Amino acid sequence: MKSEGANRDMTMKMKSMKSILIVLSCLFLYGCQPGGKDGRKESSAPVDLIGEWHGEEMSLDGKRYTGFYAFDIEKNGRFSLYDAEAGNPGIQGEITQYDGESLKMKTGDEADFDVPAEWAGLKHSDTLLYEIKGEKLYMSYKDKQVKHTLVFSKSSY
Repeated sequence: MKSEGANRDMTMKMKSMKSILIVLSCLFLYGCQPGGKDGRKESSAPVDLIGEWHGEEMSLDGKRYTGFYAFDIEKNGRFSLYDAEAGNPGIQGEITQYDGESLKMKTGDEADFDVPAEWAGLKHSDTLLYEIKGEKLYMSYKDKQVKHTLVFSKSSY
């Protein structure tokens, strides 16, 4: 009888050890996922968009001077769109999702929120459309059925 009790104790210990090993393995594998200390992916922005962009002289429709805009997009998804000539803040925030033609962005409620006149309907959490053609970035905001596009070139300064 002692032998049966000893076997039962040994089986329980083995099950406990296996459970502990499984939990530790899961924790180890979770910790090995790409990302920094905050668990974010290395790049939260489309690689083509990362960098410093400056506004073309005129908006796509040719109605407004837009050469003063600067649009900086960092590898971690943070961005800033501002008036580079006057130094005025515009919008800043983070890209939260993207695909091949649109990106979802979110700005902090406490951040300055002075959107380009063309994007007057933009909200703190909204979607922008983008397209890259050569060295130009076409960034658009669609308000109802009207698409408002600003054109940027990769900065060389």
